[in-house]
Amino acid sequence: GRYAAYVRNGKGGGILIQDDTSSSVFYHKDPHDVRLYQDLRVSFWFKARGMDKNEFFTLEYSSDGGRTYNEMAKWTRGTNGIDNNEFDNDLFYNQIVTFSQVDLSETAKIQFRNYASGNEDQVIIDDVLFQGYGPPQ
Repeated sequence: GRYAAYVRNGKGGGILIQDDTSSSVFYHKDPHDVRLYQDLRVSFWFKARGMDKNEFFTLEYSSDGGRTYNEMAKWTRGTNGIDNNEFDNDLFYNQIVTFSQVDLSETAKIQFRNYASGNEDQVIIDDVLFQGYGPPQ
């Protein structure tokens, strides 16, 4: 793939999100039915390239088929380390985000969005896994 040099395993292609335009978003094309679960989990790897300090990207969730999204997690280019959801360029990070207290619908979608200032401000997302856990209460 085009971004094979920037993905964790060096094979295939990652998902590139850059700047703050239409190329800044990656989302599920088809909705997922998550009504049978209690919690949702997204795991993924990412590597940033050229991101300036305080630029960030988010993981967002939609329960209405993608008409509206809510921010579930945010990662900011900074200096305080991944424990504070901050990252540095040119390093691989593995993240797991678990969320509950969301509308568990039959039209659920996730998306990643990059809020950066230019085309060279890039985040490559790889090995995305969207899972549901536990029965609803």
